[in-house]
Amino acid sequence: MISLYATPGRAIPISGLSAGVSDKGGMVGIQSNISAKDQLELGLQYFNGPLLDFDAGLSKPLVLEVKSAGLRMAYNRFLTGNSQSQGLFLQAGLNLHHMSGRSDIQLNDLSYQFSGLTITCRTCGSIRLISDHPPLNVIPSAGLGWQIRAGKKILLRLHAGVQLYQPPKAIWTAPKHLPYFAKQEIKTAVRRINRDIQAAGVVFPTASLQLTYLF
Repeated sequence: MISLYATPGRAIPISGLSAGVSDKGGMVGIQSNISAKDQLELGLQYFNGPLLDFDAGLSKPLVLEVKSAGLRMAYNRFLTGNSQSQGLFLQAGLNLHHMSGRSDIQLNDLSYQFSGLTITCRTCGSIRLISDHPPLNVIPSAGLGWQIRAGKKILLRLHAGVQLYQPPKAIWTAPKHLPYFAKQEIKTAVRRINRDIQAAGVVFPTASLQLTYLF
């Protein structure tokens, strides 16, 4: 077993290294078995890339790109088995994340409805929708997990639960001199996006799958 020393003479045991995927991207971390039934986790999570296509009421769907990086902390309490064997566990977690979302829109690829006509704008250029995130998101979570032995020193773990998260509003940046019909259509799309965000609430599912190597 490896130990870290937080204060002189007081060791924090590191019981294993973990790696996996979650709803917030790839993750790596360490685990500390503070007793047979109790475990602490500390790790990093990262994602950068396209996440999904969504309909904002424009003539083409938009692609949401997300960048997310942060610190993950969790406490696990095993209801059956223990931290080094097969068992069911409760998990309480806290994520400290910096997140940003964006969607780049090529206006010249879209068609617009104006006074009953369908028109295009080949000189409109592009705009960017961005998420109005705070610098740091504090995201608590809770759930249940199941752990099995996948080898002499390997554990496989699946966790699912709920998290509390306030989605940010969407805002847009664009050239100053857009045609009226293009500007109005983008404003309408942003209002629709923000209505959908507000309707989604603040409770969302969370899940992870990870492998742990035991020391």
